[in-house]
Amino acid sequence: MISQGESSGILFTKNGVLFHIVFPALLPYFLSPLLSRRLCDGRVKCFFSEGYVAIVIDNVYQTLTKSEPFLQTRTQLPLHAETGLQIKGVAGSLMAALTAFLFEHLQQQVLLIVPGRDEAEKLCDDCALFLRGTKVHAYTYAPHHQGTVLDMSAPIARIEALKALASDEPVVVVSSAEALVGKAPPPATIQERSFVVAAGKEYPFENLLKRLAELGFERKDFVEGYGDMAVRGGILDLFPFVGEYPVRLEFWGDRLESVREFNPLSQRSIRELQQANIVANLADGSGTDGGFSSGSLLDYLGQQALLIVHEPVLLEREVEELVREGVEAIVDWQNISKGISRFSRIIHSNLTSSGVESAIDFRAQSQPVVQGSIKVLTKHLQKLLDNGFDLFLTCDTNEEGERIRELIDEELRQRS
Repeated sequence: MISQGESSGILFTKNGVLFHIVFPALLPYFLSPLLSRRLCDGRVKCFFSEGYVAIVIDNVYQTLTKSEPFLQTRTQLPLHAETGLQIKGVAGSLMAALTAFLFEHLQQQVLLIVPGRDEAEKLCDDCALFLRGTKVHAYTYAPHHQGTVLDMSAPIARIEALKALASDEPVVVVSSAEALVGKAPPPATIQERSFVVAAGKEYPFENLLKRLAELGFERKDFVEGYGDMAVRGGILDLFPFVGEYPVRLEFWGDRLESVREFNPLSQRSIRELQQANIVANLADGSGTDGGFSSGSLLDYLGQQALLIVHEPVLLEREVEELVREGVEAIVDWQNISKGISRFSRIIHSNLTSSGVESAIDFRAQSQPVVQGSIKVLTKHLQKLLDNGFDLFLTCDTNEEGERIRELIDEELRQRS
């Protein structure tokens, strides 16, 4: 597996072929036939079909799931909370492949916990790729300092993750350390302060307005920010605490005819929706910390949930750093550790598992650091070719692919 710069991906060999696939960007802009001839007798392949790359990725994933470490992990399921399972040697997108594999096998809630926010977002994208975009949520945010209450209304993805978990859906959630220890409203709050409306169904109009007012929505002439609502005849505009844009609900009597997102500045419709999640301010309340309890994301998990804990030593260090920076609205690591111990869990560590003989070893490799050097990259490619591999390379964009092609070709000319 590989992890390099702003990308994570897969480094995989099959039948003497080395697959180097970058996620989440999948546009296949490969090195040219000219380069393949110059580099090593046609063994650097050039393809321009996005469908081909998708097929390769699916084949790689299916092959990985049949490999010994994956099958060995599956035979250990279901796990017992008292023991857990130790694994090692997982790098890059292999963690996402393993998470997707376990979710497909178990069909229950899976929480992947990683140290950093960027890593969590990348692995979330990778999990969505393997699972074809469904039932995958990121639970991340930037830390707030000096005792500021963690704003549950701003990061949309986090609220959507909490709603999915609170409804006991089988989903994958990828969380960073800082998000995991952030205080969250009680699960009951999600149910009490949110509901769904769908086009084609009936909702007594006056009762709906009354409920919105009770949830703290403020009636105005025009909606401008979260928590605003406006009424003009049978049209109800409101800005729930989830989603980037406000929604416009058009009623005919008590029947909801249409649901649309719209731009609050231009008032123009953006897209039509089948339904809308109406979420009130989850931090609104009379309790301490602006309505937050001492709970966390762990309180939303079902009893059968599986936790995958990636590098617990680094997780604890991230939390210690938050404490040093003065972040107060967090749950201490000791309570989080106790919470983790309540669930079935897989502990992955390359730092502490080296001496654990029972740890399942996935034997993955990290991508070599090239630090933007074409000379180092070309040298690495040549080494792989000398070891008998064929190479399949991808880049994020067509322009990037063309530029890399030119740079490597220039480097090869200088050598010849």
